[in-house]
Amino acid sequence: MYSDGDRKTLSELQRVAATLRNNITEENTQLERTRKAVARMQDTIDQMFSVFARETEKEGRNAFMSVLNSISEDVVLTDVPLLPIVIALANGHLSDCRRLYAVRNRYVDDGSIIFLAHVLRFVPATTEIELLDISETKVSEKALCFLLEMMLERETRFVLIAKDRIPLDLPVAETCMQQFNKLLQKVQAKENCTVTL
Repeated sequence: MYSDGDRKTLSELQRVAATLRNNITEENTQLERTRKAVARMQDTIDQMFSVFARETEKEGRNAFMSVLNSISEDVVLTDVPLLPIVIALANGHLSDCRRLYAVRNRYVDDGSIIFLAHVLRFVPATTEIELLDISETKVSEKALCFLLEMMLERETRFVLIAKDRIPLDLPVAETCMQQFNKLLQKVQAKENCTVTL
């Protein structure tokens, strides 16, 4: 007898019990599928790290994942490899991002900045990004030329901060320096762009 006073026959109780057992079996099956999906996702994440962020340790991976899951307008990229972040930007992730801060990031170099400049220049989803701070990184005038070219074409506001850059072992070619100075003058003449070196 139930609390509401209804009486159930033994066969009715057995049917209810069978239904509950079936529901439990289905839930266990669903839980097992979820566990397998999580394991596959973890394998995919590990593969992504081995391809794009080989150098990162466990703490770096946690920081990297928190950046990828960020919904903030200010994305801080301290000790996070820049290349996979740029790929994420190119694929429409980090859509809330307005400002990128990669100050003192040891992974920022000419190659990653050139790639970022191309993404900022040609991917429409990145037009909302208005500030890039790469101060105290190993970025030469060669990579800055690509950023300055992007800024010349930009219709929207953009601020580039590249103070106290770490000098590279190899000197920059004279032609590259001339191009850099020319581009810098043009960008500084634009009202919507600011460069701080």
